[in-house]
Amino acid sequence: MSEAIDRNEVAKISTKLNECRLHLQKSNIYSCISGFKQVLEKMKATRMLASDAKELAKDINQFQSRLAASNTFRSVYGPVTFRDDDFETTLDFMHQLMILKEEEVREIMNQRQFDDDEAQMPGVSASNRECIRQASLALERGDYASVQDIIGDNGEVRDHLVDLYNSAGIQCRKGKDYEKALSNFRKAIVVNAGDENLYYNLARTHLEKEDWQAAEKAIDRGLALNPNFNEGIRLKNYIAAKRKA
Repeated sequence: MSEAIDRNEVAKISTKLNECRLHLQKSNIYSCISGFKQVLEKMKATRMLASDAKELAKDINQFQSRLAASNTFRSVYGPVTFRDDDFETTLDFMHQLMILKEEEVREIMNQRQFDDDEAQMPGVSASNRECIRQASLALERGDYASVQDIIGDNGEVRDHLVDLYNSAGIQCRKGKDYEKALSNFRKAIVVNAGDENLYYNLARTHLEKEDWQAAEKAIDRGLALNPNFNEGIRLKNYIAAKRKA
């Protein structure tokens, strides 16, 4: 006798997919793809009516398109193209993405030695060191909205993280590793989107890549925060002159 079809299981899959949409909307990318992997696994293992399967496949295809178009997803994992209805391939890909990301995050976290008492963070309390470690872990995974929940109103943690990622970005820019520099500056901006200096550093990196349009966009965001930002004004004028030349 064949196993009975429980349509409640289909509803649970749809609910999980909605959670993925919310994570994507909030820019919690790691949680999004982790949940999406669960959706695909559950879909693969669940018997359902043909009509339910067709509707669920339609929803998953639409979600894949939104995921691929997400700027945050692209910044964390790079450009990706999904094929409609090829969910087996997508499941394998989500699995590999999570493995590779965890390996990358583990390497970064080990390099920074967040748990090495006060050696890496002199004068920072144990509780704040742990907060910094958790926030950095969320940043590296791409769960950006979670970062703000972790930091809360802790100014010391926020300042330390901004300095950490900004300094790393400057070092990478000087070493001409522009993609890593941009990634670090963007993470610093996630921590403090109200710091015009971070957009200046972002713009300078785009300049060195000779991406004039991206540089202008970045410095415009900095000047929107502080119209009297003199270094930003000079950089804006320089970019305008170079684009006219």
